Amino acid sequence: MNNCKIVTSVEQSKNLFAAGINPMSADMVWRITDNKESYRLTIPTDKDLYNVNDVPAWSSAKLGIILPAFIRIKPNNEELKKTNSNKEKPKTDNLCCAEVYRLRSYKHGNDYYIEYYNEYKPSEPPLIGFSTEMDDECEDEVDCKVSLLLDIITKGLLKIPV
Repeated sequence: MNNCKIVTSVEQSKNLFAAGINPMSADMVWRITDNKESYRLTIPTDKDLYNVNDVPAWSSAKLGIILPAFIRIKPNNEELKKTNSNKEKPKTDNLCCAEVYRLRSYKHGNDYYIEYYNEYKPSEPPLIGFSTEMDDECEDEVDCKVSLLLDIITKGLLKIPV
């Protein structure tokens, strides 16, 4: 049997929840067992949606939906001040164009990569990215997706609705 990790661990789930990811976006839950010493993974039903001790869990597919397809970064205000210091009318191309980074994931050799890259400047390194070595036929996409999601939240590149 394949031991591929397809869902966030309890610790990863708690970190995503603490970072502001809506628990209602989770497609599974870690439910505390009767002995209160461990968790079991379940899919909540309408009748028994969430208990107070449940920990939301996100599948790799759901994390792929939550991760934004693009990240836009506006020009740095300090750069704009330097450009406009001669009190001339600002140039349009300095103000209008935010850098746009596209999400991509791919396999290369024994590694799995997920990153945000600038497709218009391919020689630039990725804005943010993570990789993991694949174990046999199983790449641990969940770890990379969680790391990337937490990193873009921490850096303020993804605004979480309150």
